[in-house]
Amino acid sequence: LSEVLAHYPNDQARAALIPMLHKIQERDGYISKDAMTALAEDLKLQVGQVESTATFYSMFRFEPDMKHSIDVCTGASCMIRGGDDVLKAVGDHIGKKCKGHHAVHSDDGNFSVREVECLGACSCGPVMAVDGEYYEDLSANDIPVLLQETADGRLRAPGSMRGRRLGE
Repeated sequence: LSEVLAHYPNDQARAALIPMLHKIQERDGYISKDAMTALAEDLKLQVGQVESTATFYSMFRFEPDMKHSIDVCTGASCMIRGGDDVLKAVGDHIGKKCKGHHAVHSDDGNFSVREVECLGACSCGPVMAVDGEYYEDLSANDIPVLLQETADGRLRAPGSMRGRRLGE
């Protein structure tokens, strides 16, 4: 974390908060309460300031993920094109209702699923990130096969599920 902090003047250490949260999550897979407390001490902030910043953003995780992490976009562009149907199909596949920004875990230990507001691929929606790889132009019908392949370790190449190429 010191390499991140080195990019900021001593009197502007607070500006390093989000990049440091990213580094902690990259290192540990999630951001624990202990990590937020230590970060608050390092940046000379109140723990509440670190917690409120971290919990504001849906990209931060506060518990370990299962074997595979899934983020389903239900932002406006994805929702208009069927994002809610994709989210429901994911929930149906894992046997849990997936709604809200807190992770839902499959009983088999394969999937942690989160509804997210935006994955930044609005022209390609509905979009779902599986272990950080984007699957675009999804429909609810794509979900059972995609998740079964993922669970079986047969990862499909990311990108459009309809064969669309960039700019089409």
